[in-house]
Amino acid sequence: MSASNDKAKKAVVGFVIIVIIFALATCGKDKEPDEVAQPVTTEQVASEPVVDSERWYVGDTSGLKTIEDWINADDKTKLVYCADVIVTAHKNDFIKINANSIDDYKPYAEDLMKQLNDFSQHVDANIKQQPLKDTTAMIMLMMWKK
Repeated sequence: MSASNDKAKKAVVGFVIIVIIFALATCGKDKEPDEVAQPVTTEQVASEPVVDSERWYVGDTSGLKTIEDWINADDKTKLVYCADVIVTAHKNDFIKINANSIDDYKPYAEDLMKQLNDFSQHVDANIKQQPLKDTTAMIMLMMWKK
């Protein structure tokens, strides 16, 4: 086995450990045992009805499953994905941020998008197939603490 394979395996194991730690640290915190975090979209927290597809927080992110999908996505889709993640984490009390309107989430979404873009520029073919949600959780764990 080569040194690069060992290094790649150690990186993947480290990544998995971080995701597990994040999941354990946030799972059920300050919640009843039967209560489960529910996904929230930015459209659900917008104060006005969503009819304009040009709003920064509106878009289809269903195609973003892997790091490779992230790499190939356009910036608007990436921003909508990040906004949905930030809103969900905030509304489920996983992160503490100061947001009183939908536009207050945008800087946080842009920051998460930048971090995911930076990460995705330095991955090999094996990592490109990793779930985007796992990488997002890892990055958020490093970015925010409650």
